Amino acid sequence: MSAPDDFAFMLWRRGRRGDEDWGRETGWRPENLRKHGLAPATVIDVGVGPGTPNLYDAFPEAHLVLVEPLREFEEDLRRICRRRGGEYVLAAAGAEPGRAELHVDKRMLLASSLLMDVRRPTDEQESLERREVTVTTLDKLREERGWTGPFGLKVDTEGYEHRVLEGAQSVLRETQFVIAEVSVARPIAGGISFAGFIALMDRLGFAVHDVLDGSKRGYGDVDYVDLYFRRS
Repeated sequence: MSAPDDFAFMLWRRGRRGDEDWGRETGWRPENLRKHGLAPATVIDVGVGPGTPNLYDAFPEAHLVLVEPLREFEEDLRRICRRRGGEYVLAAAGAEPGRAELHVDKRMLLASSLLMDVRRPTDEQESLERREVTVTTLDKLREERGWTGPFGLKVDTEGYEHRVLEGAQSVLRETQFVIAEVSVARPIAGGISFAGFIALMDRLGFAVHDVLDGSKRGYGDVDYVDLYFRRS
């Protein structure tokens, strides 16, 4: 198979299997994340949820920073820091410090977002909890906490990834790689298109280096892909 055909097959298989651990068998393996020449002093995980263990295992010597706004995951953050070492920040990352409304999906916490997904049926939108959370920026946190570069950065914030990057201009200048979940077929309202995100990363000096994972609904559209960017 050619590379595009191979990737299409991988996404088709994920859609057919519905296997939540599928990514562990492919691009998210620690040995694949350890690209040649990368040695981040600090790995930052934005949108942690219960954790991204393969990323932490890929760079065991790096200082680990976890940034997550949902208090429901705080015990996971504590557990990771106890086991792995590092620090966590119970806040959302964005383009500027302040307060914002987080739309919390109690049935699927990982689908919570600072953006309202207007693709949801009206009754689902009404069932979301509106919760005010603290928003900070990665640049502000770096200045306050004295993190040492170079950095590795992972961002999974349900359509808010571009805003996280807007608040990380200083950090990104010392960043070796960025891993981001990027919507493909149906970006969330207020988010950014797939082409727009690739263009943003190009302006920031990064190019796609690998496709780690993705989600495809059977024979339908691709929902998202996890992309690995390196300095171009």
